[in-house]
Amino acid sequence: MRGGYLRGRATRDQWSDLLRAEPPSLRDAQAAEGQISTERTARLIAGLLDVEVSTGFVDRCLARLDAPQDRFEAELKQALRASDVLGTAESPISLAGERGYAYTVRATGLTWYGAADNRGHAALDGFGILPGYGGVLIRDYVGHHKYDTHLAGVQLCCAHLLRDLQGVIDNAPDPERAAWARAAQRILREAGQAHAAGHATLPKDEHARIEKEFLNAARCGISVNPHSGGKKPKARQLAERLLDKAPQVLRFTQDFTPGLTWTNNASEQALRDIKVKMKVSGCWRGLTGAHRYLRIRSYLTTARTHGLTAMRAIHDALAGTPWLPPTTA
Repeated sequence: MRGGYLRGRATRDQWSDLLRAEPPSLRDAQAAEGQISTERTARLIAGLLDVEVSTGFVDRCLARLDAPQDRFEAELKQALRASDVLGTAESPISLAGERGYAYTVRATGLTWYGAADNRGHAALDGFGILPGYGGVLIRDYVGHHKYDTHLAGVQLCCAHLLRDLQGVIDNAPDPERAAWARAAQRILREAGQAHAAGHATLPKDEHARIEKEFLNAARCGISVNPHSGGKKPKARQLAERLLDKAPQVLRFTQDFTPGLTWTNNASEQALRDIKVKMKVSGCWRGLTGAHRYLRIRSYLTTARTHGLTAMRAIHDALAGTPWLPPTTA
């Protein structure tokens, strides 16, 4: 193996040259992946290669990898805006002890990550993906409402709704007050199974049945949770939301556009590695570092979806020819 050969024959200075040379070596892949911190990456290199490097050296390597990403990110955003269906999600992150947010916008074969220090509309607009987008957006109930009027449609995440309904069931004072939530869960799962089975469409009578039973369950939830003043019970708030947003909840029973799913799980899973990063490193020192990390992750995640290894993608980026997403996703 190349590493074994060089370990026995290379001098310390030659190892240092190798670490700085093209193609990029272990320090880029490990640090860019983000699952170990900059400090641990430096220690890993020292332990494996017997070459002491500073955290500043590792950090400069990442800066070099980020530098060619402007073109990639611009073309990735363009490809996302051209997609018929997008999913989006967010997750809290720590920026030097202050709360920030990591965002993802994804389509089949395309994943973008970004960061902001707030959840305001200005931050969302600043990402330059959703403003003017005219496809279908899969999202959670909270956030991104401002774009609804310009979209072809919205699919609310039914996985979140199923959990909310389970909370009603778990906290209901008696089985009768929980019956409506059980009925709503049942019909959502039945419809989700039909969608997941890959049907190109549902018969009109089947869609009508699903819609009727779902609306009846929501109306029942309102009736068994009366409200005469003050703060509404959470169960009633949920029932009213399901009734009001039924077209967004049940869109997947009518729209079988490729990429449209009945949950937002793919976008939530796309943020899972970011949460792992937070557990490993604790926080980013600021928004600049978070932005750089997430932009590199956008590049590696999307490139691997299209068959490139992380090392190949890193090499191409450092060579000044970063991999670019196809013109049609």
